[in-house]
Amino acid sequence: MELCFGLLKKEQAVDAAKIIVKAFKQPPWNECWEDTQATKSVIASLENPMDRCFAAFDTQKIVGILFGRIQIYSRDDFYIMMLSVLSEYQHKGIGKGLLHFCEKALKSEGISHIELITAPFDKQFYNKCNYSVSDAVHFEKNI
Repeated sequence: MELCFGLLKKEQAVDAAKIIVKAFKQPPWNECWEDTQATKSVIASLENPMDRCFAAFDTQKIVGILFGRIQIYSRDDFYIMMLSVLSEYQHKGIGKGLLHFCEKALKSEGISHIELITAPFDKQFYNKCNYSVSDAVHFEKNI
């Protein structure tokens, strides 16, 4: 495995979208993203100047993605919207590597705070990566 990390390019949007579709079909999400919708989502992030799109590559194949957005509130924060690694590449340090690559890139932009919302089963992963649980509570409603 020849692993490297970098920025996602527009011509890689379809391959990145396939990772999203595959990841969200699995529990606990059990969502059915269509390829076209996932591709639109990736392209929208790539075209948004506040978004950052990172990828993990095994040779030329995209095996993981991390998308997020710079939020300008009381300080410049980065909100991770999505982190996903292909199932056959999980538990090999790729998610942690993506986070580290993202953190380094953001730090060079003067960003010093990252936030995210995730499922309870991911808590251990983020704790291992030195993320702490906040007091925030996530609410949602279908309308």
